[in-house]
Amino acid sequence: MDIEIPTDKVLRVEHKFISPEEQLWLTPLTLEKATQVWSAKEAVYKWFGEGLVDFKQHIQLQGYKANDIFNCYFSKSQTSMEIHLKVLHPLCLSFIYCASV
Repeated sequence: MDIEIPTDKVLRVEHKFISPEEQLWLTPLTLEKATQVWSAKEAVYKWFGEGLVDFKQHIQLQGYKANDIFNCYFSKSQTSMEIHLKVLHPLCLSFIYCASV
């Protein structure tokens, strides 16, 4: 079964979830990078579980630690974490490793 992903939609709304600081190290922004960022921030949102999260303000990705890991700081709980990525083209799976909660 083929999965159709509306690629232009992710890039059309990137301004809603990618901060200016993140935009600097994501340049040039590709569909793959934007999808990874969206997936990573969704994982943090679901990990937090209390809602009221501003993806640009509260979830601060600080760059790639490795090709498939983001360093992240979640300001609402003052928590540093790693977000691991698994790309299953055209999808992206993200999960969190947090040493302390």
